[in-house]
Amino acid sequence: MKRIEKSSIVHTGSKRRQLNTGWRALIIPGILAVTYFTAYVPPEAEPGSSIASSERNFMSDRTLQHPLQTDRKVHISGSFGEYRHFSRYHHGLDYKTFNRVGFPVIAPLDGSISRIHVADYGYGNGLWLRTPDGVQMTFGHLLDYNCDRPDLEYFRQAIEIMDPDRRTFVNIPPWFRFEKGDCIARSGESGVGAPHLHFEIEKDGLYIDPLSVSGLSIPDSTAPELNHVYLETAAGTQVFALEQLSSTTTVSGQQRIQYKLADGKQPRVSEADVLRVFVGGYDTMAARNRNGVRRVELKQGEHTLYAHNLDRIHIREFTHAAQIYHTVRTIIGQEYVYLLYASTRSNVSPGYAVRNLERNTNGIPLSILVSDASGNVSTVDFELSVGEATTAEEAAASDTGREQPRLRPDVGFQSVSDQSRVRLQAAGNNAEMRITFQPYSVQVPGRVRLFDLPDLPEGTAEHVLPADGRAAEGQDVILRRAGPVFYLEGQDLAYLRGAEGEAIFPDVNEGKVGLYYFNFTVGQWRLVAVPRRRANGKLYYYFPVRFDGPMAQLEDISPPVLGNPFIWEAATVLNEGGDSFVYEISVSDRGGGFNLQNSTVLLDGRKFPFDWINDRSVIRVSIPRTIIPEQGCVLSLQVGDHNGNLSDWAFYFIEQPDAIVEESESPAVQKNNSQ
Repeated sequence: MKRIEKSSIVHTGSKRRQLNTGWRALIIPGILAVTYFTAYVPPEAEPGSSIASSERNFMSDRTLQHPLQTDRKVHISGSFGEYRHFSRYHHGLDYKTFNRVGFPVIAPLDGSISRIHVADYGYGNGLWLRTPDGVQMTFGHLLDYNCDRPDLEYFRQAIEIMDPDRRTFVNIPPWFRFEKGDCIARSGESGVGAPHLHFEIEKDGLYIDPLSVSGLSIPDSTAPELNHVYLETAAGTQVFALEQLSSTTTVSGQQRIQYKLADGKQPRVSEADVLRVFVGGYDTMAARNRNGVRRVELKQGEHTLYAHNLDRIHIREFTHAAQIYHTVRTIIGQEYVYLLYASTRSNVSPGYAVRNLERNTNGIPLSILVSDASGNVSTVDFELSVGEATTAEEAAASDTGREQPRLRPDVGFQSVSDQSRVRLQAAGNNAEMRITFQPYSVQVPGRVRLFDLPDLPEGTAEHVLPADGRAAEGQDVILRRAGPVFYLEGQDLAYLRGAEGEAIFPDVNEGKVGLYYFNFTVGQWRLVAVPRRRANGKLYYYFPVRFDGPMAQLEDISPPVLGNPFIWEAATVLNEGGDSFVYEISVSDRGGGFNLQNSTVLLDGRKFPFDWINDRSVIRVSIPRTIIPEQGCVLSLQVGDHNGNLSDWAFYFIEQPDAIVEESESPAVQKNNSQ
């Protein structure tokens, strides 16, 4: 009998199961494989500030072709090096498929499949293509592998039979070989996220930005958009909105945008201050998605104070994103806030001593430069006015930016690190809160404090109805004040796993309230938790903590909205097989969020099953064509939120969709037009 090469199948995820080692046979059309099951232990992440920066680009002598074949030009919906939750980097590139699935995914180079991922999380249906010299390319969120090698799709189906829970990695010998340009799979929506193709390039633990490889550049002549400059001192944080001053285009077609601080604002610092600088913005990469940028830099004249280039990431740096990003202010897909000072896992710079910075007759000049992978650059120049230290009241009355002064100076900070155990406690107004930091709650050393407040902090009450129920004229009310206020404040608060929170509040409105925190970056209250328990006139909350800022018990008084035109309209299309009519309707809610239990879908007045697509806030209804009568039918929907608010009913008339049969025969199956 011919010896069969080994492979290993491993289960990953939050509920990892212990596997028994042993042999098992897979019998699929054309292949008899014996697999050896082993446990997988990922490499231990080691601290390091910039391991990847010293590595050479191993793709510098190759030319690739884009792995996604569509009927449109290449658009990117997620850039390399973007921030991800739990202080992770996005170490690949996301190709936009405009919410359609089924596009051909091709091999950018010659190689063979080395690993298969079949799961309902993470990469979803994923493939790893390995070249003869060890370069590995990853393709994630695939629909299936039904392309030039149908037996590869049979292999995936066999894995599903062996593991119906779909939580499997399979490392395989080079059974499935492909040449550059061959179709290896079809793009999909499996795993996490809306329809798109995730693509990585890696060798020996070093991941590089695919856009830096010959043949993979994109036509992008739009510079990054800059939103804010943040200046932090011991007195608090000054936030400056930015506005565009000028825009020029170089001979080679690259854009240069100059920004300025809005409304003529000027930062004020004292001679004794230690200053930290942050910049917030995003890059559209010639698309509508807000992605991360490639390079950030802080300069004084020709002298560079700080610079970081996000074109490569080593595997040992995957969870070190807090060294580059402000993990609390960064809002994925809206604004990425970058540190402009040195920070490592074991050492965080206190910032720049104002007395040591160069200055001119007007103050201290600083320049921030932000660039993308295509060489487009945005800059903002400003000067710091140096004077005596100012109080919070003086700062609020000055011409500086929006102030977030230190509140409750009587409450001291406590130090936290990735190895410490710290419990914060605060009480007031018949409520109490505890926040516990365990080992690995944070990534870098920092300081935290927790205190109660008599009222909502300034600048946070725009959409909150006061407890007396009287709204200001023209106020857009979303929430109602329903309890005391607490404030969690952090310095260098770079979450890894996050902290654990507990709170006890007075019972109001029969428990139909929630615990919210205010996000200063987007200026919105966001739901943290709903009461877990209600007893003896008290409401008990248990919640993860990966934020800072004010927290309050609020009542949601704003109903959800169906088919919000500012997100996307409902999409109707046949599924790929042409036997079901698929309807997708967007749901938006500015308060407590969608609640599956409070929502109803009816078909001709009878309850009808539906799916909730959380990644896209979409209700999906699949109606078999065989049950749609000739005269058509009516689909009715009403959705509710966690506080019991109900949307208006929405009605859609559905007729036999013969007119769109050809849609299912196109190279991709449309989902909707938002991604």
